Amino acid sequence: MIKITSSPCLVVNPQTTLRETIELMQRANSSYVLVENSRDEALGIFTDRDLLSHFFELTSEQLSCPVTSLMTSPVIMLPIHLLQKSAALMKEKNIRHVPIFETIGHSNRVIAMVTLRGLAQANLFNTLEGTQKDAPEVLRPNLKSIGVLSAAEGVFKSVQKLFDGELIPVHHLNPDEHQEEGALTQMLQSTDALIMDIDHIRLPQWKETLKCWNRLSQPHSVFVLLRRDRHPENTYDILTNIARSDRLSVFSKPVDLVQLSIDLRSLKS
Repeated sequence: MIKITSSPCLVVNPQTTLRETIELMQRANSSYVLVENSRDEALGIFTDRDLLSHFFELTSEQLSCPVTSLMTSPVIMLPIHLLQKSAALMKEKNIRHVPIFETIGHSNRVIAMVTLRGLAQANLFNTLEGTQKDAPEVLRPNLKSIGVLSAAEGVFKSVQKLFDGELIPVHHLNPDEHQEEGALTQMLQSTDALIMDIDHIRLPQWKETLKCWNRLSQPHSVFVLLRRDRHPENTYDILTNIARSDRLSVFSKPVDLVQLSIDLRSLKS
């Protein structure tokens, strides 16, 4: 039997601070943490998506607040006998984590977690949902196109060179030249991976890009390039903290183009 769930789940109590929760997720290389009460009942879930949605506003004071202040509640769950419905539920509710529970006495106890990442790695959408063609785009192992968001022409040309001779088009969007509404969304929806050079993008632009990307129902991978000394000290750390789900990677300049190329090509398999 192929294992598609993670168990035991990563769990914290309601009093755990946001800072402690994020550090725990980072150590465990986890994209989520469940918040449970003393009776082992799920009160909420805190995911990399929750962190990404709020990290621009997080202050030191807020990081000292309980995780309950930003967790998603109530939790959308499935009983163990409906495990095969996990993929359909993810697509319907636009979520990436489905806790699986069993009823013990009068309580529903979470016993495992199905994640979008786990399904993708196991390539099991065809098993759970009929055919591979019905799977969300993020689960299809084909890198068909790459987008480059940067005001610097050199970054775009460097990425083009990485894929010389391959039938993978590389599209360039200069945010200073294309400010019409919908241009960013169109690029995000028409590419399988986005390379974003935040040294040559104004803060509101790359902030909006990440927010737009996070709202996508079929999110793809984003590769952030930056020179650390050009940004506030915590920018790199914050981005690194949310780079856990294999959807966002951070490269500090000078960029290792070989590693970037390997990571991009790995999306194909």
